[in-house]
Amino acid sequence: MMRLAAILLILSVPQLAEASETVYYLMKARSMGSDVPTGLNAELLTKIRRVISKHNRLVVEGEVDSMAVEGPVIPAKKLALQLEEARLAFEGLEFEKARNIASDVIAAIGSLPATPAGRGLWRQAQIRLIAVADGEGAEEEATRRIDELLRIEPSLDPSAMGVEPHLVDLLIAAKARLPGSVPVRLRIAPPGTKAWLDGQPVVTKPRTRPGHHRILVKRPGYAAYVGSFTAQEGLPVEVQVSLRRATHRHLNELDDALKELAPKETILEIAGKATREAGSTVGLLPSLGRQEDGRVQIRIAAVQPSGKLLGVGTLVTDGLLGSKDILLALKQASSGTMSKPLANGVYRAAEAQPPKRETGRSRERRLRQSRYRGDGLDLPVHPRLRARQSNSNLIAAGILLVVGGGVAAVLYHNYEPPPVSQTLPPTLGISVEIP
Repeated sequence: MMRLAAILLILSVPQLAEASETVYYLMKARSMGSDVPTGLNAELLTKIRRVISKHNRLVVEGEVDSMAVEGPVIPAKKLALQLEEARLAFEGLEFEKARNIASDVIAAIGSLPATPAGRGLWRQAQIRLIAVADGEGAEEEATRRIDELLRIEPSLDPSAMGVEPHLVDLLIAAKARLPGSVPVRLRIAPPGTKAWLDGQPVVTKPRTRPGHHRILVKRPGYAAYVGSFTAQEGLPVEVQVSLRRATHRHLNELDDALKELAPKETILEIAGKATREAGSTVGLLPSLGRQEDGRVQIRIAAVQPSGKLLGVGTLVTDGLLGSKDILLALKQASSGTMSKPLANGVYRAAEAQPPKRETGRSRERRLRQSRYRGDGLDLPVHPRLRARQSNSNLIAAGILLVVGGGVAAVLYHNYEPPPVSQTLPPTLGISVEIP
């Protein structure tokens, strides 16, 4: 079975330059044509959500954007286990393995931390990378990592890091040469909104070191804002954020376009617009259609906010969906292997079909079959059919009489009585009275 750890590679679609992370907008599954099995739409959405939400942010059409309200959600337990694996690899002198694992943890957090949980994991990963660089003798890499760590954690106590003594001395020296902090002015709305700078709650007058930083702004009922900025030495930084409400999203415009069988370009334009309004990087449009052979065709179209089609994944099923099938379809969608975004479906005619005219013979045949189908129903019998049934009964009785009489005559002439006749008396007499 394909490991879920490969989902990040499977979903590696092109990202927008201004986006700091990939956010998927999952639209409701649309039925193309008729006779799509009830419940298959919901099952498809459930399994797509299960696959994507393991490692990526996900926004779903028609639901409150809880993920966006809470901000970046990271698998903290999983990353903590990876850091423990990196520590064991480092102690076993497997420097390359330890470096790769720690780098993966930082990438999963988002290069820079945005939440308190991410801040702690990011700090541990950076400390591990500093130790690896020192073990490999890469002084420049170790110095660069130390400067980056102290830029985010300027008040860090080197003696409490649990590293080699000479690394403690390097950290103390690096803290001494840190540039002065610069003020950060936050202008955020609506009132009551809270902010985190590099995963640390923002105080009344925040300050930070020059360099790249990440900010998280959120308030209950509003979509969270995650952004970044670069502070320069001696220059104050001003950040303005106005949160929007996290509301239910509906794509009535898309439904109307599908009913009218609009061109592919129109469908993609609407899907891209919805993806853009959801604040997402990639939109996923699933569709289902019943084929002429009775099987169901499923297509998952990946759309950019600009309305450009990234790719389409397709699969055909008899009604059962497996996670592996969904993974393969998403892989196709990320590789741009197809160009048709919607599933093929068989459409019924809008007008009612005229009833066929029934002949007298077909009516009698239908009544005859209904009469003897053994379901216990007392169905009416056509008079003409009743007469035919009566005549048939007389003919059958006559044939039976002739054949039966002939057989009896043959048996009579060929019968020979036994040579000695005996009369047996009755053994018991019974009289029965009927009241």
